Amino acid sequence: MSEMEVTESNDCSNDLLLLDRVFLRLGNADTDEQLESCLNRFLPPVILKLSSPYEQVRTKVMELLVHVNKRVKCRVNVQLPVETLLQSYRDPSANSFIINFSIIYLTLGFPRLPREQQLKLAPAILESIENRPQTHQDMLLMLVMPLLGEIKESTLNLKEKPKISALVLKCATDVMLLTYRALPNSGEDEFQIPAGLSMKSYKRLVDNTKLNPTQLEEMKLSIVNFLSKDIFNMNEILLPLIVAAADSRFSVANHANSPLIRVNSSVDWSQPSVVSPLYLLYLGTWKGLKVSPDERRIPACTRLRLKLLQYLSKATGPAILFPQCVQVVFSSLFDPNTNARLRNMTLMFLLNIINNGDVAQLKQVASVFLQGLLKLVRSEEYTEHHPKALMCLGRLAMKCPECFNSQFTLLEELVKKIPESVPEMKTALRDALLDMATAYKINVKDIVKEPASIAGTSQDDKMEVDDDSRTSAVSSEPNALALFALLDQYLLLLASGDSQDDISTEALKHLYGTSRPNEIEDVVNNVSQKETAVVNLDEDYSKREQDVKQDELTVPKFNDMVNYIWYEKEKRKKGSNVKHRFVVSNQVLQFHPQTYQEMLRYLRMCLNRDANIKDCSHHPNAKSPLLSKFITDNLLESEVLERFLTMITTLLNVS
Repeated sequence: MSEMEVTESNDCSNDLLLLDRVFLRLGNADTDEQLESCLNRFLPPVILKLSSPYEQVRTKVMELLVHVNKRVKCRVNVQLPVETLLQSYRDPSANSFIINFSIIYLTLGFPRLPREQQLKLAPAILESIENRPQTHQDMLLMLVMPLLGEIKESTLNLKEKPKISALVLKCATDVMLLTYRALPNSGEDEFQIPAGLSMKSYKRLVDNTKLNPTQLEEMKLSIVNFLSKDIFNMNEILLPLIVAAADSRFSVANHANSPLIRVNSSVDWSQPSVVSPLYLLYLGTWKGLKVSPDERRIPACTRLRLKLLQYLSKATGPAILFPQCVQVVFSSLFDPNTNARLRNMTLMFLLNIINNGDVAQLKQVASVFLQGLLKLVRSEEYTEHHPKALMCLGRLAMKCPECFNSQFTLLEELVKKIPESVPEMKTALRDALLDMATAYKINVKDIVKEPASIAGTSQDDKMEVDDDSRTSAVSSEPNALALFALLDQYLLLLASGDSQDDISTEALKHLYGTSRPNEIEDVVNNVSQKETAVVNLDEDYSKREQDVKQDELTVPKFNDMVNYIWYEKEKRKKGSNVKHRFVVSNQVLQFHPQTYQEMLRYLRMCLNRDANIKDCSHHPNAKSPLLSKFITDNLLESEVLERFLTMITTLLNVS
């Protein structure tokens, strides 16, 4: 046998002999004090023997550690050499056996230490988690979480350790998401994963530490204290503070409000990095993302969504993320677990998206938002949300008019709602219609070519509505449907025959620019305006000229207007529209005689403007040959002229 072999044999024998002596000492330790003294002296060196090259020694060490486990776990007052074990764990030269057994006894002994000793070792424990296996990180982080609020920030220096800082914040957020009801009870196998967590993150919290609701509450308070210190960037602590402010226990939620107010005023709400974590927590793991089921996070609960939405609504510009904001809106409005308060806040969030979001991206999803809003407005289930939904509808029309300019039935639908609505809804409907004004700019040529495209807009022109609603509708008509477009003029002509004088007067003002009969005739006959204003020599000349000047009245083309009125007249002869008829002298008119007469006068004005004839009153006159030439050159033997003459003869027959 060589000298080296003899030496190795002696080393192995010596190690085994020493381990036997430790075994004997442990066996003879009857009291907690004796056992504690023995462990403080021998446990760290015994664990180091796990690096022995001799299998017999390693086996003996394992037997000894099994014995230690049995003795220590049932004696909760026995202290372990935590500080020495921590040094062994942090030793770069330690092998995996030493590291794994060191952390076992470290996590077992640390909670038994006095509070002062725990606070002293906590910074070193946090420093040791970097580049460790995730299970080790979880075990060590859960040891220090209850202490965070009492640790002096000067001993941590986390600003220079971004990896450790990120791990601490992630664990702190998960602890905040852990609900009191989700804590496992002994003997119960069933459990429910809290909203915002995944199966994996939930098990990481509860498998390593046994907590009761009171301990969890104290841990959350400690975390809030820690986050309130000037340790982290404001953007980093926003999410855990929001979660804390939504906690079901008042002590935690109230404690988080003050630091959250400070953070809210400090972060830049136009930065996507600020709100991105909020969207992720709100929606959970995206279904299209390929992750294991254990790592898929559950969407936030309603209570937490209410708090998150309060801050998501502060986002502006690039921080309004698409398509995440669309998912937030629809999940909050129509998910089974939502409630009225969340729907209300969601509509305000949608209003912020419309007002402050990127217009190009908004236009891509505008039709989707429109369908969602119409679902709300048309459902009696969501009556309390109708005013805010209408507000969103109006603003959406202003930002994305192309989604509305063919929705003529929607316009009629909203107008019909006015008379049967409560005052608050009437105001909301009126405001929405005014906001939708720019969306309904009508291309005259398109309407003439395809009159059926707006057929639904005048099926019930003489609706049974109250006077205020009709007056409101007429007053806003030029805005809502674009000045002097065919549909606009047609509806105003109908209103000109209304039984209420104020309504007919208002309609005439929009048709001719005045409601005075003699002035209307001058407008129809295209009589040149004469300046009759009194000149004030002290008044600025440019201002006088501006006051005297009037915008030239713009009217539709004669052909277009005749065809459109004829189309509406023929439509009134069919189906449910037959109720719009008036019997005079055994003759049936599709319009009230006064309305019919006003239509013909308006068409005469259109004809005069098309022929570019001025001062053409009291035919025959000097301008009559010009009108005759225009008709001969442009209208003779045309269907338009035939229709116009038919309308004239129809009215003459009942006169």
